[in-house]
Amino acid sequence: MIRVIYTWTVTPDRMDEFEQVWRRTTRAIHDATQGARGSFCLRSIDAPDQILTIALWDTETNWRSFIETAKTGSMKGLHEIGAQTSVRAYHQVGDETVAPA
Repeated sequence: MIRVIYTWTVTPDRMDEFEQVWRRTTRAIHDATQGARGSFCLRSIDAPDQILTIALWDTETNWRSFIETAKTGSMKGLHEIGAQTSVRAYHQVGDETVAPA
């Protein structure tokens, strides 16, 4: 498994729109793309125009195949609303988060 962290800058007046498009985009990618396991979205407390989206992928190969066309394809709507400032992929070595009861 890998996690891919995308950082975005989104103006406050477009934040709700970004979140809606992110939800639709994430579900569509998960449904149509091999190895895509979904993502979650975080908004900074200290800098409310800063967003992280963190995607889970089965393999680096799955993600690299997807990312070749993502900016002009399935993620185009996000790029039209926010400015992507970085993308970094990480091998997941563990996950000790606990789901709420």
